[in-house]
Amino acid sequence: MKPFSCAIAAQQAGEDLIGTAGHFQTYVLIECPMPWLAKAFNSSSIPPALCQYIQAFKAKRSVQFLCINRGVASTSAQTTVLVYEREALAPSFAAKAHKADWFTGQYRGYEYQLDSLEQVVSCLETHWRNQQQPQQSAKLDPAIYQQDILVCTHGMRDQCCARFGQPFLEMQSV
Repeated sequence: MKPFSCAIAAQQAGEDLIGTAGHFQTYVLIECPMPWLAKAFNSSSIPPALCQYIQAFKAKRSVQFLCINRGVASTSAQTTVLVYEREALAPSFAAKAHKADWFTGQYRGYEYQLDSLEQVVSCLETHWRNQQQPQQSAKLDPAIYQQDILVCTHGMRDQCCARFGQPFLEMQSV
């Protein structure tokens, strides 16, 4: 018997798979060494203090933490942290917004280069503190002015990501 695949069932039903990931107020993408377990932040390369911070922070806020691998061999020992925060929509626009508006161009991004994963908690604490003090934020936070597309290829988490995400990613890098 063939294993069930939600992505194949959705395609057969004529549904679009683009934008089917959950919607969060904030996304925090942390470049982490591979390999990853199915629950990536349980991997042995992730510092326990970071795992504890993530669990505590998720209980307080609509945030999704994700491990990323940018698919390039890095000669740098640095760790990249990307924070995308949903910008507040004006009430008139929010009432008219549809699904496409939700995930295109409505996030403000910040990029941090750290020396190690052990510095991520401190970096994020500084980031959140600066967001509460806008006059400081303009001076300290390096805003990202680009659009990114995230493609999951983590087959340990979801077989569909490996089956469909990897070929899609390879097509984009040609």
